[in-house]
Formats: sequence, structure tokens, C-alpha cells
Amino acid sequence: STLFHKGWSESEAGRHNDAIASLSQFIADNPKSEDLPKALAKRGLSHKETQNNTAALADFSRIIKDYPQSDALELAYYLTGVIQNDQRNWQDMVTAFEALIEKFPASPARAEAAYKCGLGYIELKNTDKALPHFRMAVKLDEKAYGNVGTQKILLCLWNKKDADALGKEVDSYRGKYADAIIPPSLLGYLGLTYFDRKDFNRSAKYLAWASTPDAPSNTDSRIWNYLGQSLLEIKSYEDSVKAIDHYLADAPDS
Repeated sequence: STLFHKGWSESEAGRHNDAIASLSQFIADNPKSEDLPKALAKRGLSHKETQNNTAALADFSRIIKDYPQSDALELAYYLTGVIQNDQRNWQDMVTAFEALIEKFPASPARAEAAYKCGLGYIELKNTDKALPHFRMAVKLDEKAYGNVGTQKILLCLWNKKDADALGKEVDSYRGKYADAIIPPSLLGYLGLTYFDRKDFNRSAKYLAWASTPDAPSNTDSRIWNYLGQSLLEIKSYEDSVKAIDHYLADAPDS
């Protein structure tokens, strides 16, 4: 007991090499102790702090494999995910964080785990699996992930070419966040999609959001062209003329 608490205290005090030595002796001498999973978790944390991620992962893996009912299991999954994320091992990261989400629905790290799973699936080129994780992160912790998580949701829907769902998400996002950031190319995609559908009101709305009237040369000339045509169709003539003027100024040969 004294050796276990000595190692624990050394880790808490930041004396990680001393903690590793003490906890290693405790683990070796007490293979059947009920405190063994906690000792492995604390030693793994000290290994992580000393940049020995291989040893840290070995300790966490042992907890996951041999002590699935221990109080240390949640921490083992979480820190495994953190290390795998740092090492850009996306599949291993997703596996660890998804296990955390499934086994510990009340975990305070659940929103973070969901968001990072979404990022991992984007790296793995699997937008379909990324999307629900981003939605979960936003739902669980809107303060931390509402804005940045919604941005990722928009990118997933854009990648899926789901214009209707994307349009609804864009409308909701702009209404909820004053500092909403949406790529003009995404808004342009929506505007051109609705133009092709002859839904000129929605086309004009998204193309207007994609434009920069104060610096018209910063907007793709196609945006001005189709915005002008959409505004013409909905009989907004003065605004249509302005948009076409910007188009002609940027692409006079057209």
C-alpha cells in the first residue's frame, strides 16, 4: 500500500521517472492486487508525460484487455485515443474513442471523443461515419463544439452533395452564430445547385452570401453572373444590374 501511494504521489508531483520506478515495483510485486489497474493507469500516464508513448499504450492496452470492469478503463480508452490522435493513427484513435463513447455514456470526455472521431473519419475518407459524430459532439457540448462542429457538419454534407440538408444546416448555422464562417465555394455550390433547379429565390440568397459587394473583385465572376441572373428572375432588377456590372467588370471578354 505504501509503495502504491508513493508512486501515485510522485506522479501527481510531476516526478514521473520516480513514479514509473515505484509503480513498476508495485506492479511486479503485487500481481493480484485490486489496485493493479489503477497502478497501470498512473504509470501509463507518467510514461505519456515522459514521451514514452509505446510504454504508455502498453499499460492502457493491458487495462483494456485484462481489467474491463475496473475504474481505470475509462481513462485507458481516453488516453489511448489521445496518444493515437497525436501520432495520427486515425483508425486506432477512432477505435479507442468509439469504445469510450459506447461504454461510458456519462463520460465528460464523450463530446471530445465524438468530435475527434469525426476528424478521424474525415482523415479516413469516410464522411458517412464522420457526420453523426460531429452531430453528437454539437449536441453534447454546444459551447465547445457548436460552432466548429457545425462547420464540420457543413463540410460533410457538401462532400455528400446533399444540397437540401446542407441548405437547412447553413440557414440554421447563420441564424445561430453571429461569427458563422462558411466557405464561399460551399455557398456557391448551393446557389448554383438551386439555380439549376430553377429555385431562383434560394439561389439568389446563397449566391449573395457568397459574394463580397464591398470588394467585388474578391468574388468569383461566376457568382456575380448567376446571382445577376437569379435576381433578374425574381424581378430584383436594381440588384441584378449591380451583380451583372460586377461580372462584366471582372470578365469583360465574356
